Amino acid sequence: MVISEELERRKAAAAAVQRNNDVVSHAAANYSSGGLKRSPAELLWLNKRGCPIGTVPIRRRRRRHHSLEDDVKTITESHLDFAGVIVGKAPSGQFTGAKATMTIWNPMLRGDDQYSSAALYLDNIGDNDHNIIIHIRAGWIREDDDYATTGCYNDQCPGFVVFSNKIPLDYPFPNMSQFEGDQFDTTIDVFQSTWGDWVLSVDEETLGIWTTPIFSSMASAATQLRFGGECFKPEGQDTSPEMGSGRFNNGQYDKTCYMRRVSYYDSIYGSNVVSDDMVQLHDSRCYYEGSQGYNFEDDWYGYSFMFGGAGKEDEVRCLGD
Repeated sequence: MVISEELERRKAAAAAVQRNNDVVSHAAANYSSGGLKRSPAELLWLNKRGCPIGTVPIRRRRRRHHSLEDDVKTITESHLDFAGVIVGKAPSGQFTGAKATMTIWNPMLRGDDQYSSAALYLDNIGDNDHNIIIHIRAGWIREDDDYATTGCYNDQCPGFVVFSNKIPLDYPFPNMSQFEGDQFDTTIDVFQSTWGDWVLSVDEETLGIWTTPIFSSMASAATQLRFGGECFKPEGQDTSPEMGSGRFNNGQYDKTCYMRRVSYYDSIYGSNVVSDDMVQLHDSRCYYEGSQGYNFEDDWYGYSFMFGGAGKEDEVRCLGD
């Protein structure tokens, strides 16, 4: 009973922050605009209803499914490529959340254990005993090994408390954007509640929380935000995966992966759209960022940017070079 009452208080604290921040949510809900499409959360389940009240969805495990606890490997920066924008300084001094709507693609992998993702990151830099970056990351991922090389993202990992009875933490998106065709997107929202927990919401559905003890170094706030694509290839592989749509056609929204309504939460838990003077742009060897900025003619996009690339076909040459 005590545990249940505490979780109810935490859920209420999470809901209070979300209710008070509709700067992005009303625009994101208008998903028919711009040719974008989205399915209600319930339709991601075969029964079209979700789980009964009082229960939560748990994805059925197969032998190949495993968590970080089963297989931990070390990743260095040489394994990773990032393309996107970095928000390095909050006007209020700290970040208590991040939110963005991103198109969903199915990038091609070119080797075992590779992955390609689009995500937002809340980083805490140097505020720990080992001077390393601690971050919360949320988005979509195309992967080969269930993330075993790099971290933990499913309900087998300790500490994430599931609230939603509609969709599981690691559900597969049923629809992917098509090159010069239909575009599908999802809105990812991570913010800190007044209780101190970090709340994960997808398409306005609160999936659950990371409780405070998991991210002790982020108990107060995040020091930096990142938005964009990330690709990983193991050491020794010459090829690298696609990012986003697998192409980078700058300025062409039906051909290139992008994020829109990029926003942050400030020290008083208010939601604010990112501005040009806050961001640093970041490209990688084979992946690119572009068309960034605030769209004053169409507030539906807000601050948006594109990212992606074809990856690398051999040790020295990027595809498309």
